[in-house]
Amino acid sequence: IGSIAVGDTGGWQSWRTVPGNVASVTGVHDVYLTFTSGQPNDFVNLNWFHFRH
Repeated sequence: IGSIAVGDTGGWQSWRTVPGNVASVTGVHDVYLTFTSGQPNDFVNLNWFHFRH
């Protein structure tokens, strides 16, 4: 339902809020977050994820 591109935030613990848009859906759904990168090393440190409308 959506995709968010996250660039360099400046460091492993340099938190940034990155807004994104997803398609409107109705009902109850299981949500999965998938992170992809072209490098083999650790590349993401997620503090929180928030949906709002």
